[in-house]
Amino acid sequence: MKTGFGSSIGIEVKRRPIIQSIWDVVCEDRNGRRKWHEVCKNLVTNQGLQTLLDVMFLAGTQIVVADWLVALTEDGASATSASTYAVPVYTECTAYAGNRKAYVGVRSAQTITNNASKAVFVINATKSLLGGALVGGAAAGLDTPGNTAGANCKLYCSIDFSALKPVVDTDTVSITITLTAADA
Repeated sequence: MKTGFGSSIGIEVKRRPIIQSIWDVVCEDRNGRRKWHEVCKNLVTNQGLQTLLDVMFLAGTQIVVADWLVALTEDGASATSASTYAVPVYTECTAYAGNRKAYVGVRSAQTITNNASKAVFVINATKSLLGGALVGGAAAGLDTPGNTAGANCKLYCSIDFSALKPVVDTDTVSITITLTAADA
């Protein structure tokens, strides 16, 4: 690019791969009225990134589709890049009906989303939610909220909301997670 003063300026654009997830979380009260809505980008843990590399290039054990689950986290510590399934650091919320919710994704190009089958949690106590996590593996009890046992279980990613989000008995929290890989 010419500057008009006889010199030139060179611009180099560096592209880098981006692996992330985008969480779209909606909380509704018992009458279906929206209480809050937040869209967050995640922290992909080192364990999640290493699992991607192992499966793709080192014949690592793939986690089958049915073994990816969505968890809620509550007031407490945030996950870090060093967090693992066995030592997640955060406190998992257990104040909802049933087990962790299945992540049932569909791929289109470099995107996988569970938009057609959102993870839906029916809350049964008053809590302050911190965010969520996507976990996977093949272990007995993997779907049990708060479980951290299982040698081959992984914490792929975790998100924190911009602030703690209040929920009460009979609220519904619906989560859409979009996983992306791009060269940006």
